[in-house]
Amino acid sequence: MSWINYSNKTGKLNSLYTILLWGLPTFRQIENLHKELEIINKFVKNPYKRKRANDKIFNFIQYIEESYTVDEIINAIFFIDDTIKCFNLIKKEISVCQNWEINNIIMKYNDSFEIDYLYDLLYNIKLTNVIQINNKVLHHFHYNTTKIKKIKKIEIYDLNHVENYINNIDCGIIYGISSYLKKINNNKWIIKSGKMTREQILEIILENEVTIIQQKLETEVFNNLTNPKYNNLFVFGKKNVQTAIDNCLLKELYITKKLKQKLEKNISKDKLNFTIYQLAKLKNNDVTDVLIKDFGGLVGVYYYPQNII
Repeated sequence: MSWINYSNKTGKLNSLYTILLWGLPTFRQIENLHKELEIINKFVKNPYKRKRANDKIFNFIQYIEESYTVDEIINAIFFIDDTIKCFNLIKKEISVCQNWEINNIIMKYNDSFEIDYLYDLLYNIKLTNVIQINNKVLHHFHYNTTKIKKIKKIEIYDLNHVENYINNIDCGIIYGISSYLKKINNNKWIIKSGKMTREQILEIILENEVTIIQQKLETEVFNNLTNPKYNNLFVFGKKNVQTAIDNCLLKELYITKKLKQKLEKNISKDKLNFTIYQLAKLKNNDVTDVLIKDFGGLVGVYYYPQNII
């Protein structure tokens, strides 16, 4: 069984641990785990939570010591509750870790295992170009919701140099402190003056992704609700969507994050064999707001029109 299909078990008080270890020998990862323990003991104030975290990680260290030789490279995902479940990374997943220079240890604790996060980390190849310009130095990065990769650093000589560079790559975000920013003539790029944190950049990326999905929902679904050519192609209501999923009739589903989480808990992953577009509300009365108020937060699209009796 793949880790992707692992249990949707839920816990309480951040009791479930998801740990990714890759690319380092056992003794180095044990050192990293002890550092994680130091961080927990320093910043977790609740005595009960602190003790539970110490117990889980200490037991995990013992498990690692017993399962691997000292110099053995560990490439695996671990899910920890009352037991420890290990899934070895496949070559494709290790390659992603190497190419994106992902941290050699990632540890998260929550009320559920971080399956979605790991899938995004290891399988989401969608990226956004982000360019930071500070005076006459240009830094080019690839961003997505879980990882960052530095692509290039170059000295820039004039505005033409900047525009020639960005014209040869896809659109994205440009920010920084430079007189060039106000002079760039390219409407494909989102341009922001000043410093930006990683969180601010990700917020722009997510808003842009949601905007694109909203435009697709509006043009392909909402604008065709009364078009005879699209009769019986759309499915509304939780029960009807559930039936369409059970019968493998669904091609696409537009859905809010909250409903998507419920869907994934209640439906086996082998049934989720259609494209899911997750939407968030960006402002009052936007397309997502209409989806929530008028359609209960979800609309499906069949592969082909259904004969309604």
